[in-house]
Amino acid sequence: MTKDTASQKASTSGKSKPAVEHADTDTDMNQTIQAMRQQLKSLDKKLEQLSSQWGKKLNDQQQQIQALQVQVANLKNDSICNTDPERKLNLLLRGLTTASQLHIKSKVRWSTVIPELKHQVFSLLYNDDELNKIKPEVDNIEVSVLYSKTSTNPNGSSSQGNNPRKSFSNLIKFTFPDLKSKINFQSRCKQLKGSKFSISDDLNQKQQNLLSVLVSKKKELAVQNIRSNIYANRFLIEYRDDKEIWYTPMDSNLIQVPPQTKNKSKQGTS
Repeated sequence: MTKDTASQKASTSGKSKPAVEHADTDTDMNQTIQAMRQQLKSLDKKLEQLSSQWGKKLNDQQQQIQALQVQVANLKNDSICNTDPERKLNLLLRGLTTASQLHIKSKVRWSTVIPELKHQVFSLLYNDDELNKIKPEVDNIEVSVLYSKTSTNPNGSSSQGNNPRKSFSNLIKFTFPDLKSKINFQSRCKQLKGSKFSISDDLNQKQQNLLSVLVSKKKELAVQNIRSNIYANRFLIEYRDDKEIWYTPMDSNLIQVPPQTKNKSKQGTS
């Protein structure tokens, strides 16, 4: 071997060594990156699993909380609605005017105390033939005059103006012998819509507060052209896409509850 040939081989050997080292480094980096990517994928899967598990747990807890809220609301509203059970046989009539002031009386026969009921109110609920026939749900009503006051117009003067004849506005309570008689009569009272008369259940203050929450929501839905009904003075039924959505008051708010079984004996459907 000549001196030039040996020198050339030594030179070539010296240049290839760094290239091999560089290639090995690239391979190591690629392997490290791949390993990190695998770790990231593994972590992503674990995070997805944890997220799914925690999401399910959170959803389950939210459902439990909602179920407890419904139970609390129902228990509270049961307590309110079941007080004063004797009042469930009563209805209150507003809008009846009389020429003379009625005396405060309790549970008397309407025909002897307030004959105006027949001509002003019952004549709207029954036709002429029915009006003169025996009607147990009406004939057996006991009435109580809760108040009888001089009727006034918005400026505070007598509703008859300068006419010396006065009229009196009255609040009358009907007491029925049984719940069936009340329901039969109450079903006819839909015919009073548009008249000066109104019929309502005889509710205590807490029951009125419960009802006011429902009425407020019903008015809101009416503005949105959404149909709704108040059921049993403690539920609001909202009708959307042929579905019924039920709500009940929770203090001053409404919460959604499962649909209830409707009972004809329940009062206060409107």
